[in-house]
Amino acid sequence: MSVVKINRSVGRYKDKHQGERCVILCNGPSLDFFDLEQLKETVTIGLNASWMVYDATYHVATDDWQLVHYSQHRDIDSWTNLFTANVDYGEIPTPKACSRVQILDHGGEACWSWDLEEGVYLCTTILWYALQLARWMGFERCDLVGFDLCGFKGRSKFRAHPHAQDPFFEKIADTQNRLMKWASDRLEGQMEIKNLSPISACDTLPNMFHKMRANGYDVDKLLEEWS
Repeated sequence: MSVVKINRSVGRYKDKHQGERCVILCNGPSLDFFDLEQLKETVTIGLNASWMVYDATYHVATDDWQLVHYSQHRDIDSWTNLFTANVDYGEIPTPKACSRVQILDHGGEACWSWDLEEGVYLCTTILWYALQLARWMGFERCDLVGFDLCGFKGRSKFRAHPHAQDPFFEKIADTQNRLMKWASDRLEGQMEIKNLSPISACDTLPNMFHKMRANGYDVDKLLEEWS
């Protein structure tokens, strides 16, 4: 895909939510466990196909098939809160009002952008884009929902996701785990990141379910009730 002109509209979001908390909706199977309607009073950032189960305050998606799938179900121009990449998607429908941010080359290293008008790093995961966006917006805390890095009952994505199986998630789980450790250390005192997944394989972020297991609570029984 060729590069198109960067949409500098991302600049208007700088520090828009200074000192606030947000919830980022990832696409792991544990997303099904949560009553997302309880987030109505919370600022949310949805990733990729999470729009299928919840209309987040903001959304981050860079894959062309995400745009195609959305346009098959809804008016593409209704996706006014979308942050995407500055690439030419050709004949694939794209919203007229969206923030196109330049994807920067990370060279295989963990990199972080403090200025989204200049660009953003992906580093193998769309969540990385969302975390940089959250800090750009001024959030002081991000809670991750559906950040599992593992499967559950044969699924690596939530039930409504168009791709029920992802054979690559085990290969990138270790990379994402290390990225979260890097971000947590780098952002200490600026933005706290917590993982709310009860099944997550990530052990580098604070997780209340890990503490519950350590204290002898039967989390697996709880999961059976939820699922």
